[in-house]
Amino acid sequence: VTAFPTGMNAAQTWDRDLMYERARMMGFEFRKCGVNGVFGPIVNMHRIPHGGRNWETFGADPYLMGEAGVLTVQGIQDNGVIAGIKHFVGNEQETNRRYSNSIIDQRTLYEVYMYPFQKTVKAGVGAMMGAYNLINNTYACMSNDLNNRILRQQWGFRGFVMTDWNAIAPIPFTGTTQQQRLAGITMAANGGMDMSLPGDIWTKGDLASAINSGSVSVAQARLMVTRIMTPYYLFGQDSGYP
Repeated sequence: VTAFPTGMNAAQTWDRDLMYERARMMGFEFRKCGVNGVFGPIVNMHRIPHGGRNWETFGADPYLMGEAGVLTVQGIQDNGVIAGIKHFVGNEQETNRRYSNSIIDQRTLYEVYMYPFQKTVKAGVGAMMGAYNLINNTYACMSNDLNNRILRQQWGFRGFVMTDWNAIAPIPFTGTTQQQRLAGITMAANGGMDMSLPGDIWTKGDLASAINSGSVSVAQARLMVTRIMTPYYLFGQDSGYP
């Protein structure tokens, strides 16, 4: 597996062809390895100079971030590999990112922080990863406003949304009681989350309990499955995929 230049290095070239070719070759290697989807690219803004993952992003300019994000998504997905844009939204620092609360007014949210995400959605990205942090007092992975109203209703996103590792409300819903876990499950599933990555409370069987209790409907569960499988079929991974 090749260690390609970082997102930051690629963006500094301002070379569209080079950005696309970098992503296309990454996608080529992913496919050869039998990888169905990748957790990237990152299009969070480079807002904190000492941010631990700034090197993965494409800089601090929304336009550059959006263009580089689109070219990277296209290069990866042209190989039939699902790109997973992240972290939606407001995850601009590593320090306390599980518990930080990003307070952002609507104009700034749309024109700066969400702009690169919207560009990649319009370009056909297959998956979206939520953020650890709260956004305007609601955990991003449990936000109906973000994951349903904006992402799906306004932008027309047809793929699936997944959590980051253990990102369904670290406080207070991942407590020791079943009632707390079911509350977290219900808010996340009904709030537009489709897939739970390792470590989350869904992996403990509580999603089934939420469905059985009626707090998450069977129809919602079927919709979640449909969203997960949509890019799988869209990119032809059901036939001849490594």
